[in-house]
Amino acid sequence: MNRTRSRYHFRDRIEIAFKKRLKKLFLTLFMIIGVFITGVFGYMVIEGWSFSKSVFMTAITISTVGYELPQELSTAGLVFTLFLIVAGVSVVLYGFTNLTAFIVEGEMKEYFERRRRMKKISSIRDHSVIIGAGRIGRYVIRELMENRKPFVIVEKDESTIFELQNEFDVDMNYIIGDATSEDTLVMANIPMADSLITTLPDDSQNVFTILTARTMNPTIKIISIINDSRNTSKLLYAGADNVISPYEIVGTRIAAMLLRPSIVSFLDVINRTGGKMLRIDAVPVPSNSPIVGLTLEKTQIPQKTGLIVIAMRKRGELIFNPKSDTKIDGGDELIVLGEVEKLENLAKLVKGETLNDGGK
Repeated sequence: MNRTRSRYHFRDRIEIAFKKRLKKLFLTLFMIIGVFITGVFGYMVIEGWSFSKSVFMTAITISTVGYELPQELSTAGLVFTLFLIVAGVSVVLYGFTNLTAFIVEGEMKEYFERRRRMKKISSIRDHSVIIGAGRIGRYVIRELMENRKPFVIVEKDESTIFELQNEFDVDMNYIIGDATSEDTLVMANIPMADSLITTLPDDSQNVFTILTARTMNPTIKIISIINDSRNTSKLLYAGADNVISPYEIVGTRIAAMLLRPSIVSFLDVINRTGGKMLRIDAVPVPSNSPIVGLTLEKTQIPQKTGLIVIAMRKRGELIFNPKSDTKIDGGDELIVLGEVEKLENLAKLVKGETLNDGGK
């Protein structure tokens, strides 16, 4: 799908939603005008009054303010006035109820808030779209927030979103809808996203979501959970780049805690939240970086940044524990281990910028 066309499609949806919201109010307004015009012409025909008298009589009748009549009414005029009072009061009350619901009950506020959020989503680029904000989705959201990665949540249950916003105390970008629908993914701005994470509890729904997203954005990176390992090939065939089984991960971790408790304790230090955090991260080296052409020894990454280089990715090949004389080329990735706050030092070193506190 063309990205420019998707943006216009997105904006059209906002205008359509706006028109639907105001339809009741406009209908009420037309009904009031119709009753008023009927009253004016009715008095002019039945009583033979002037236009000004008819307008005055119609106004006091519909509003029921009780001013003195311009002149005595005929029997036909009395009957007409009775019907005008009933029609006028009914229409005015109906309009007042709609207006009250639109303003006082938050319908107008809700609409403008939704419109603001959808416009914001339509403007973001290179974001992640998270399908499902359940137990797994929450951990994904927490990690993306800690790494300042923009994201949009797609969730069917709006109460789940409210719980999330209260838990993290932040206003999130979200869409309430069915992720298997192309319209929902358009609103989540899938054509401009760089990644999709689908965590739905039903593998068939994950397959439909992946197929739709891949059609809309052929270059998007897709990661999906799988609930039944027998469906792995189906998700990969649908277009998923990576398929993860939560049950396999949990089972492996339980076994590791039993067989290799020291390793698990180390991994807990890396993944835990709060306190002193360690993180494994990958930092790309652009072709214009000042460290291009240098060896790992000459870059002095551990001394300058406080990080340990545990691996490198060169031309797609992963090299574990690279030697000190390994030369750094443009396009390489440095995979490092260290404290979260020191990761920024490596990014600055790669760009040739001044390090924080000398990297210590």
